[in-house]
Amino acid sequence: MSHQIPLIVFKNPESVNASINATMPSRQDIKENMKSMVAMCSRCNKEKKPDEVKFCSRCKIARYCSVECQRSDWPLHKPHCGKASGSEKHRDIAMKLAERAAANAVLMDHIDMYSILLFDLLENPANASRYVMHVKCETAPADIMAHLRRMMDGEDRDPSAQVLLSVSEIERVPIEEASPLLQKALEQSKAKGVKAGRTSDLVVLVYFTSETGGAATVITARYLPPVMLEYMASGPTMEIHSALLGVQEIPLNMETLREGFNNTIRMDKENKFKLRAKPHQQ
Repeated sequence: MSHQIPLIVFKNPESVNASINATMPSRQDIKENMKSMVAMCSRCNKEKKPDEVKFCSRCKIARYCSVECQRSDWPLHKPHCGKASGSEKHRDIAMKLAERAAANAVLMDHIDMYSILLFDLLENPANASRYVMHVKCETAPADIMAHLRRMMDGEDRDPSAQVLLSVSEIERVPIEEASPLLQKALEQSKAKGVKAGRTSDLVVLVYFTSETGGAATVITARYLPPVMLEYMASGPTMEIHSALLGVQEIPLNMETLREGFNNTIRMDKENKFKLRAKPHQQ
């Protein structure tokens, strides 16, 4: 099996659309990846297709594969199940978009490379089992110029304006401090990798949360092949193309990778990634 190492390039406005269109996965690719994703029942920990694991209708956080699992988990879940109100009556929009991002190979390349640096996997590969990766998400105005004009005019943010997914912060969490659900997911992902013959790949567990969406999570396991670590060990750089400054080489580090993730979404003006949406109305 061949593995392609991603090349992240930021270009000037005249050529950025062509670059994005040439490197982005097709909508069909993203749909197929979404179909292959799994969600875990909050009670039995069984993996199911996301549409087969329903959210708790009260809190929009816990997920269950059956009515029986939901009923048996209720004594444990009840103390933590807060009734949703206002915008929380709907599942947090950032989490819906994060689930789509997790199925996007181009965006997840950024996350894979970030995890290698965050966990110091080049020096300590065993850290893949010692930590999980927490990606904090938020939504940002899709039309930044219109948003800035409103601010300059002293107006509040337009509650009906389109928003897009943005990563605000990424941190590593010691596995012993992670929830039992995440601990179980990491062990299951490692076992699945061994069963699939991916014994040379490092397994990193990534979970997304929203800064405004409570404890809801999107969980995905990333399998990092040796070629990815070799690439990161080579000291790669990123090219920035600017009409003002020309071509600049900058180090590929955690900050530039996070910015690259967000910039790739923002440059998708045609919303091929489906990572732009209208917020829920109150």
